[in-house]
Amino acid sequence: CKLLAQEVFIDRQQPCVIQLNGDQAKGQEALGVFCEILNIPFFQEGMQEIPEVLPQQRCFYDCEGIDFNHPEEITQLNCKLNQQGITTRVLVLNALYDVSFLDLCFEQAARLNATHCVFTHLDEAINVIKLWKYILESGLTPYFFSYGQNLTSDYTSQMFSFLIDKSL
Repeated sequence: CKLLAQEVFIDRQQPCVIQLNGDQAKGQEALGVFCEILNIPFFQEGMQEIPEVLPQQRCFYDCEGIDFNHPEEITQLNCKLNQQGITTRVLVLNALYDVSFLDLCFEQAARLNATHCVFTHLDEAINVIKLWKYILESGLTPYFFSYGQNLTSDYTSQMFSFLIDKSL
């Protein structure tokens, strides 16, 4: 939601959102409501026909979290992303997760061909020093950090400056 708000209010863009696994109601209705409020086209796989995305059109695909203990979920999602021609894949993680779980997520992200990472909830994180490892060594390009409740300002793409400030 913060990324969409940034796109609409700050960057003055009009992206679209396609929710993969939209036919499986798991509490993601809020995204559709948020898109409606922002007047962003929103499509749900399995509920309506997904339009062809034009090369110049900015489109975000959202998918439910997957269970890394079920390899078939990873395989299915990877196939679906490949079928859609999605090459930029962002791993979104809560910064409060413990290091062992973050390690598992980054290991499994390679199986999904993830290219970027996002950390959320940095306003609640006491120890951000643990994140340096993932930013510097994971091979995934940091996309942005999110923190706080404000949709348009509690967001930064200056991850290194943010981590330096919070680490010292």
